[in-house]
Amino acid sequence: MRNPIYYKTKNIAVNTVIHIFLLTIAVSCVFPLLWMIGSSLKTQSTIFSDVSLIPRQMHWENYYIAWKEGGFGRYFINSIFYTTAVVIGIIVVSSLAAYAFSRFNFRGKNLMFYSFMAAMMIPIPGSFVPLYVLLNKLHLRNTQLGYILCMINVGLSTSIFLFKTFFDKMPRELEDAARIDGCTKFGIWWNVALPLAKPVLAVV
Repeated sequence: MRNPIYYKTKNIAVNTVIHIFLLTIAVSCVFPLLWMIGSSLKTQSTIFSDVSLIPRQMHWENYYIAWKEGGFGRYFINSIFYTTAVVIGIIVVSSLAAYAFSRFNFRGKNLMFYSFMAAMMIPIPGSFVPLYVLLNKLHLRNTQLGYILCMINVGLSTSIFLFKTFFDKMPRELEDAARIDGCTKFGIWWNVALPLAKPVLAVV
């Protein structure tokens, strides 16, 4: 029987190798971000000549110039607007659809659900042409609403699957209690199902 010290030494060596490997991956992931931040504080003439992560002279005015003259203020506001609209749209549509698939029985339910699941196997570029044709026919091409609807469509299938999986495991007694209190089907979704689905909301 081998000495316990052997196994202890072996575990230390294995853990050391694992930690070095993980640390290498972490550094490789963080380095581009640090380089980007450092480069943003340099001038155009020193961005390639000064290879250090921390510039010798930091030009904080670069951010002001980019915000005012480069139009980054507008880009930032647009990003917040579109991200908020798309996330809210995905949550509302996918949670309603998933709740219907999980709790209601209607003709063609399984066919519709598996159609959504099949859409997950289609690469995103494969849907560009059909979406373009559809938006063109609806006169939504080059519009804010058209872009938002496209982005909602991209994240819909996965979100429906996550919400339905969660709703399937949700106790029906909670809905029965809400129904006794006078909640409608929409009220049960809003007051019971959606608040309980916070883990899924965080993922979506």
